[in-house]
Amino acid sequence: MFEDGGEGRGGGRTGRSFLRAADERLADLHPAYFAMSMATGVVSIACHLLQIGPLGKVLLIVNLIVYPALLGATAYRLIRHRSRFLADLRDHRRGVGFFTTVAATGVLGSQLAVVEQSLVVGRWLLFPSITLWLACMYAVFASFTVREHKPGLAEGINGGWLTAVVATQSVGVLTSSSLTIRSNRRPKQTVFSSAIAFGTGTALT
Repeated sequence: MFEDGGEGRGGGRTGRSFLRAADERLADLHPAYFAMSMATGVVSIACHLLQIGPLGKVLLIVNLIVYPALLGATAYRLIRHRSRFLADLRDHRRGVGFFTTVAATGVLGSQLAVVEQSLVVGRWLLFPSITLWLACMYAVFASFTVREHKPGLAEGINGGWLTAVVATQSVGVLTSSSLTIRSNRRPKQTVFSSAIAFGTGTALT
């Protein structure tokens, strides 16, 4: 009886330790983890265009699991560890990682539109992509600008800043892939908007 009680308490402590460890990992979750979803979507679209359809669909299924999981983890972090989340927004090294959220959303929408021909779902993700892009563009760069103590170029600039380019261009690609001429009453405006977004991303390079 005493041994069973000890095992029960031991199991409870193990469970609590696991939850604390998971909570700490999520608290320190890097904003750039959405790059996994972004890359999965890019490879999936490439497989579809290269007529490797089955692999493209498998990667779509993978992305439909990865993206919501990352979204849930980020939401948990924002609610439970808001101070760390906001600190990342002001960090020159980690803050630009938030742009992978935009890119992942845009690429997932394009993936659904191209691989699965789900233009309606692709359009649903277009507006969240634009909203996230605006939020990241102004929140991240504005926080860098008003920060009192700024690092030098060698410390503050890294390859992660290029995700701002990818995020901007992903909005343009999603616009053109989800709002096709057949489904859009204003094809010229759609093409123009897509070109503007893609050109803006190129200019950021």
